[in-house]
Amino acid sequence: MIVTAPAGWTGGASRELVEQTGREGHLGGVHGVVEAERWDAPGGGLVLYATRVMATTAAPGDAAAAEVAMVHHPVTADHVVDGLRVVETAWTEGDVHGAGRLVIAASADRIVAVSGECYAGGGQPLTACSAALATLSTGIEPKDRVAIPEASRVPAAPQLTTPGPSATHVTMPPVHLRQEAHTDLRPVYVGAGLIVIAAVFWWNRKRAAHGR
Repeated sequence: MIVTAPAGWTGGASRELVEQTGREGHLGGVHGVVEAERWDAPGGGLVLYATRVMATTAAPGDAAAAEVAMVHHPVTADHVVDGLRVVETAWTEGDVHGAGRLVIAASADRIVAVSGECYAGGGQPLTACSAALATLSTGIEPKDRVAIPEASRVPAAPQLTTPGPSATHVTMPPVHLRQEAHTDLRPVYVGAGLIVIAAVFWWNRKRAAHGR
């Protein structure tokens, strides 16, 4: 289990969320094992998404930095606790507000990033869901954790191929392209053609008259 959901919430493993997460290039794009869960509050209006990505890499510092760079909500805290890098977020989007937590841990042979996000609508409190974020599990025991080194390079901005659960469609304003003015010469060409035809017709009539 990735997270301990609040009492009475229903849900569990989510194949759809696994597929979506797997397309987002976590941990710097290295191949990894993805797990995901979705939990819904009784009566709706509150949902908890939890994902866990595990990978083997020789550059855990770069992988961790790339994962943090993918955080798409405002960061309220970023610190290291008991060998874990913990990033916390909070946001409001229209009538939906939420809170999130990203926890990254490394061992001698692997790195794990586990993320949880709570979404609430209609002004519902996030208290129970936010408390559940503290139970996110990386699966790496404290005795096996190693310090995550500093990144050797600045991670590139992530290119997400699939919008996250909170993504909304944004209507772009119309773009007005300036076009150079061009004079339409077609009437001139037609008029010139008529003049030529009339001249030929007049010349033929004149020759015919002289030949009589």
